[in-house]
Amino acid sequence: MISDSKVLVIFETSVIRNPNYPYKEINLGSIFGSINQFINENNLGNSVKIAITKFSIDELIQGRNEEYLKDNKVIQKFQGLSNFSFPKTEFNYLEYTKGKIKLFLKNSNILVIPYPSEKSLYSISKRGLLKRKPFHVSDKHSDYGFKDVIIWQSILEFRKIKDFDKVFLIAVDNGFDSSCVEEFKEKYKCGFEICKDHTNVIEEIKKDIEDNNSDKGAKFRKKINNFISSEYFIDSLQEFINENYESVQLLKHSMPKNSFQYDEIDQLFSNIKIFTTLDIEGEQTKILTSLDDTFGIKSHEFYEDN
Repeated sequence: MISDSKVLVIFETSVIRNPNYPYKEINLGSIFGSINQFINENNLGNSVKIAITKFSIDELIQGRNEEYLKDNKVIQKFQGLSNFSFPKTEFNYLEYTKGKIKLFLKNSNILVIPYPSEKSLYSISKRGLLKRKPFHVSDKHSDYGFKDVIIWQSILEFRKIKDFDKVFLIAVDNGFDSSCVEEFKEKYKCGFEICKDHTNVIEEIKKDIEDNNSDKGAKFRKKINNFISSEYFIDSLQEFINENYESVQLLKHSMPKNSFQYDEIDQLFSNIKIFTTLDIEGEQTKILTSLDDTFGIKSHEFYEDN
């Protein structure tokens, strides 16, 4: 499936944080895995892109390193027992993870959304003072959500958003709400939706593809209908008939009904076939016309149904 629409799926930190995998691996969790698998299985790499903020990436790396150091302190207590083998305490897991993440992002073709500009400090500070989302107020605190604000400001300043028709933010944090949606739509013309998992995202992309292909199909049929009534097609068909019959004259206003077939609407139109049924010398005769992807006639030939 191929869609003309461009979709961006952004992952918030808590969605891709997955502490339950080996330290040597990079695994961004089941939600990320489901979206990525859907894109690959449906050949949507050109129309659906995944993005993560640089802040989330750094937060992920830092979190993993802290978990490693904590676990490493525990396992050092087992040193010397039996034949257990543990990493040396001087092993630099932080640098190791940075390298692994960098390679993972490159191989996965993930867009990295930069940090907010230095000029954003005033905007962020004012947001905090006014308790605007993603900042949120609880019984004991009035400034929860600072990390979410950095992510949100990064998204708002990401210039490539203008290249997309629809943006999804997958976030399990309640700090992102309808007020964020309104703020986004005030700045960008594209659609925007906040989801907590991959289900709605995949369903929306499927619907977008179906609508897009339906519209493309209607345009294609209109183009075909214009083509079969054109002088170019009729003259070429007449020339083919004249090579095989005498005194059979086609008239534009009395052209018989045509039928046509094509590979798939969402593929390049490289194998378009038009079937024209004519009453020639008292017999129903079917002619197959093959076109190239520019609607140039490749050939005419007589066709018999099997």
